[in-house]
Amino acid sequence: MKKLNHNVVFTVVIPNFNREESVINSINSVLNQTYPHFEVIVVDDCSTDNSLKVISKLKDARIKVFQLEINSGAAAARNFGIKKSLGDFISFLDSDDFLEKEFLEITNQILSPSDPTVGFMWTGIRYHLTNKIIEERVGSR
Repeated sequence: MKKLNHNVVFTVVIPNFNREESVINSINSVLNQTYPHFEVIVVDDCSTDNSLKVISKLKDARIKVFQLEINSGAAAARNFGIKKSLGDFISFLDSDDFLEKEFLEITNQILSPSDPTVGFMWTGIRYHLTNKIIEERVGSR
């Protein structure tokens, strides 16, 4: 196993719009990571449901919540999250998706020995239906 760089902080940016039923699962998938050095930035894109109320129940200093003044779309929410980021690396997570428990740890293992000019890494995706993986696409850097 490659040596981890424990000085690396990840920022996970979660754009949210009307996902009160799933955004907590997304946030919790970050909070439950095996790699502990991260911040979660949730950018609400003017939700009209109870998303913000649900999110406010989570009490964790690593979570930062922002609300856009006008509905601007997921890309604008991600860009806003990047501007608020304090991390060394940024990861995007949609508010209806979740990270595997070791995602940040494995990402750190891959990025730590990489050349500093590496600016992008795509890790892949798994589509779940109930408790079954129905499709998997694995990427590389």
